[in-house]
Amino acid sequence: MYQIVETDEQATTKNGSDFTPVLTLASEHGGRVQIAVDDSCYVLYVRHSDGHYGLSSHWFHEAVSAMRTLPNNPREAQDQMLAKRRRAKLRPVA
Repeated sequence: MYQIVETDEQATTKNGSDFTPVLTLASEHGGRVQIAVDDSCYVLYVRHSDGHYGLSSHWFHEAVSAMRTLPNNPREAQDQMLAKRRRAKLRPVA
């Protein structure tokens, strides 16, 4: 079963393009998927055995449930994730 985990900062597609996820899910069996924003729409990437991600045309129920936790506007989700990362980088290290 897939569950929401800490969102990865970057992921790479099979063709070598990097993308920035807005939400990451992982399964107890090592599966990993990313929800990202492309052309103002949420898209689902599934990690393949080689470690790279490919677009999925099928949204399984855990991914749909996770997507429902995101803002209705995908650009808003992307902006929130980028702002969160900027704040994390500005925090002083103890």
